[in-house]
Amino acid sequence: MLFANEIALRQPADAVFAAVSDVPEVAGCLPGARLEGRDGESYLGRMRMKVGPITIEYEGNLRFESFDTDARRATMRAVAKETNGQGGVDATITFAVSPGAMDRASISRPTSTFAGASPSSDAARWRRSHSG
Repeated sequence: MLFANEIALRQPADAVFAAVSDVPEVAGCLPGARLEGRDGESYLGRMRMKVGPITIEYEGNLRFESFDTDARRATMRAVAKETNGQGGVDATITFAVSPGAMDRASISRPTSTFAGASPSSDAARWRRSHSG
């Protein structure tokens, strides 16, 4: 599955690239995300999400696969598994920051994601309890 986003900001491109490249800072802005440390070049963490009655928590790592400050372009890979199920996620996130007129910047972020096979135990239990 491919997701693509683009936003424009009234900030210098170098400042925007520095901000979106700061993994601990960005994680602090994501509800349910928690960094738990580092292992070499990888950031270790968890992400907890609730959609309706279903709560899913993933545990995994994120690392930069490429990082080009001059081009203001980076690619990250996130791999995680459900903590209470058999599902998982493998995402490649590429972002590029382009300078615009009058200290404006544009961020484009295509993301390729694969969500693993089995539903979590919470999701399966909810489906069973709500099926006819």
